[in-house]
Amino acid sequence: LREARAPAKPRVPVTLVTGFLGAGKTTFVKHVLQAAHGKRVCVIQNEFADEMGIEAPMMTDPDGNVIKDLYELPNGCICCSVRDGLVGSLDLVMEQQDRFDYILVETTGVADPEAVCEIFWVDEGVGSKVYLDAVVTFVDAKNIQGQLAGEIAGPKPTGNHGLGLEEEATKQIVFADVVVVNKTDLVDEPALEAVAASLRSMNPTARQLRSCKSTVEL
Repeated sequence: LREARAPAKPRVPVTLVTGFLGAGKTTFVKHVLQAAHGKRVCVIQNEFADEMGIEAPMMTDPDGNVIKDLYELPNGCICCSVRDGLVGSLDLVMEQQDRFDYILVETTGVADPEAVCEIFWVDEGVGSKVYLDAVVTFVDAKNIQGQLAGEIAGPKPTGNHGLGLEEEATKQIVFADVVVVNKTDLVDEPALEAVAASLRSMNPTARQLRSCKSTVEL
């Protein structure tokens, strides 16, 4: 008789969170890692600790050995600090697949979302374990119009690691499944309507949400 094979584990959905520096991505991630929302989320981001201002112990395996770059939060979520690229981080967290149900990846402020998405589309190893569920882009309600028009200066990407400010902001919106218009408390309703119209003209199929201080229902 053939030995029965263990059923394959279901692929884990991944949400990619993008947005220019200052749009509210990190504040949202901090909310995910601290709020009592009852969901088991694994967050992958570039750096954990100092910027987040959250104290969390390193994760350990069943033998009590520390798992490098993995942190366990009091609300049941997990945070992974990217060290060797996104693929390596995904491989690392998938070794702990039984501890979470969703993965949230926070990109840098000047990341090209297309390049990140391609990892899920063309890497068969990654695609067999996870799938890209949605791209969520945060925009600053007060500054997004100026960013799109090139009127607001931003950090200059080096080499081939990012896009210019206008191109980066545009591409992040175009690739989004959901656009979160954040910092709505800083502008009036006519300005918010103007932002919404601009976003619709760039990406008519994306769902738009409004938020203050990056508070979004999970």
